[in-house]
Amino acid sequence: MTRQPLIYVAILTLLCCGWIVSSRPAVSSGSTVYIALGDSIAAGIGSSLPRERGYSALIRDLISRESGRIVTLENLATPGETVTSFRDDGQLSRFHDLVDRLNRGNTPISAITVSLGGNDMLHVSGRGSTDRQAALDGFTSAYPAVLSDIRSAVGNDIPIIVTNSYDLSSGDSSIVESDAWWIARFNDVIAAGAAASSARVADVSSEFAGHISDYTLAPWDVHPTNAGHQAIAAAVWRALAIDTIAPVVTVTPTLISA
Repeated sequence: MTRQPLIYVAILTLLCCGWIVSSRPAVSSGSTVYIALGDSIAAGIGSSLPRERGYSALIRDLISRESGRIVTLENLATPGETVTSFRDDGQLSRFHDLVDRLNRGNTPISAITVSLGGNDMLHVSGRGSTDRQAALDGFTSAYPAVLSDIRSAVGNDIPIIVTNSYDLSSGDSSIVESDAWWIARFNDVIAAGAAASSARVADVSSEFAGHISDYTLAPWDVHPTNAGHQAIAAAVWRALAIDTIAPVVTVTPTLISA
């Protein structure tokens, strides 16, 4: 079995009652904190139980299972957040306050995820190229600076994973100024910003390609389904690269609530 199916098995297992894992690390002393930043997707919107089935919650559970430690999820994500509102309207300040508090308590941070960009694009969806280019220019200016600020706050050793954006249109990104083309331009900014701040990209765009009808609530809603959040978690987990040996998982025959 390849690494990708094993990751999905592990994620699905977390949604079942009564899972058993062999080769699990012994429980370590102490606890860690995983910080989720960003917009409604990071907040778990679209899943049936955001606090349990959103991708951030799934990543918390995977980190806990892999490390054998208690992992607390500090989810600061705010639905509707753009990169500008993230910077100016309080989420970035709350992040700094949280990091200061954790540092004073000598509480380690296991990982940080950042999901931004979707609302920046949605705000100009269907508009002309002038408005879309202005939004892209603003994102190009603000996004790398935000990631640099996050990196400076936590130092170089803590993994930062950023998610890119999926294309609801399932279009051809080579067609200039198509929806797919604009999404690819925003994703280019995300990749460049991540590289500049030693962050890693969870390639959600590729994960969702060909699966939009299964992974999102489109055409009624832009958000991911439960399956979509599982797919995002799989992309983030691969980017984290915490488990060099995938766990062997045995699932008891119970129903998975969708």
